[in-house]
Amino acid sequence: MATNPSASSLAQNLFDKWGPVMGGIALAKALGFPTTSAMRQAIDRGQVGLDLFKIPGRRGRFALTENVSSWLCAQAQKR
Repeated sequence: MATNPSASSLAQNLFDKWGPVMGGIALAKALGFPTTSAMRQAIDRGQVGLDLFKIPGRRGRFALTENVSSWLCAQAQKR
């Protein structure tokens, strides 16, 4: 069984791949949703426990990559 990565190493990996802000397919996949539509429905229902924000002139919701990695590590520790 693999060990859980630390929040900082996960943040670095996500940052290297997606940059400082994640949105769209990248965010949906990172949060475990099969599609962006499924993520949107969960957001509309208030079922996403991560701070998301809108960017003027862009569609969809976004999250800071560092916040995504911290949230994922927190979820892994809840098991």
